[in-house]
Amino acid sequence: LLIVFGISAALARTFEGTVKARVDVSCETDFAERMTLGRFAVRFLRSVAYLAVVTVPLIAAGVLLSGLVLPHLERLAGAGVIVAVAVVALVGVLVALPTFFEIPLAIVLLQLGAPVGAAAAFLIAGPIINLPSLFVLARETRPRVALSLGAGVWLASTLAGLAVSL
Repeated sequence: LLIVFGISAALARTFEGTVKARVDVSCETDFAERMTLGRFAVRFLRSVAYLAVVTVPLIAAGVLLSGLVLPHLERLAGAGVIVAVAVVALVGVLVALPTFFEIPLAIVLLQLGAPVGAAAAFLIAGPIINLPSLFVLARETRPRVALSLGAGVWLASTLAGLAVSL
């Protein structure tokens, strides 16, 4: 609840008036105009083209970069509690995972000897945000918004993981 309502409200207040989401002018509808099948098809194809050209490459880059991080998680077993929780929370913020895949990864972390708080931090940060989503958010708003959201989720999940461990 803190992350969903607290961080989003803080970001809205911090960046109020400075963030304008991009609006495709072609999507604005004059209600006096009648939507024909041809006009609908043109707007739909423009949206698909935008998705293919802009959004999909950002998501692909984020997935590739986050995939490079996962194999190095096992090195955290010997790290101190604070370092392990902070690093695993960062990985949880960055890595793109399939739905509910954070659960088996948290179990693997525990089996490797990571602190319970590290697994908790991963379970909190993993499903909330990821690098591909942050790339898209930065593109559609401002990079500072995406960075602030990522930092806020990292901080909240780190603090929660430390609360569990200490």
